[in-house]
Amino acid sequence: MWVIVMGWLAGLVGSLLAVPQLVRILRTRETAGLSLLSWQITVAVCASWAIHGARGGMVNMLLPNTVLACVSVPVMVLIQRARRLPAGPVWATVCGLAAVCIAVDLFTTPVIFGVVIVIPQSVAALTQLRDMHRSDDVSGISPVFLLQNVVVQSLWLIWGSLAGEVSVIIAAPLTGALWAVNAVYRQFRYARTRTMTA
Repeated sequence: MWVIVMGWLAGLVGSLLAVPQLVRILRTRETAGLSLLSWQITVAVCASWAIHGARGGMVNMLLPNTVLACVSVPVMVLIQRARRLPAGPVWATVCGLAAVCIAVDLFTTPVIFGVVIVIPQSVAALTQLRDMHRSDDVSGISPVFLLQNVVVQSLWLIWGSLAGEVSVIIAAPLTGALWAVNAVYRQFRYARTRTMTA
């Protein structure tokens, strides 16, 4: 019973992950501090987890990751357009990374998939941290989005532990920790910026 509840809770919260960031961009028209590469990786990784969920009969993983990928695409496109970058290379990165991750899932074990998928997930979090550090303005980054990432990874870790889903057990702890660093750093930078302008 708890496995099912935690799986769907993780899935529900995870499927809404990109919504705060999308709303913030649409409301403010601001993408300052956001990492395009992080969002490209998010789309590719979500597609990979959706396929992993489909292969394992885990609808609680398939549906939310499909929804999250679909909601993440507009965020990625809005960042790409705001920076006036050509769409071709942006989409080539997404498709190439998704193809590699899906191939690893199809042709290797869940342990290897977990080890491989945590690499782009970590790169996404670290790239966001780097871009946030380099940016003079972090107002484009939704703090709710960052905190929600931490909560989602925690919920997936609990579910993965209950369900014995080794890929999730491998990927969730490091990814969650890196998003926690992002959340703390964003608040530090935002507070510092406000103090300097006051």
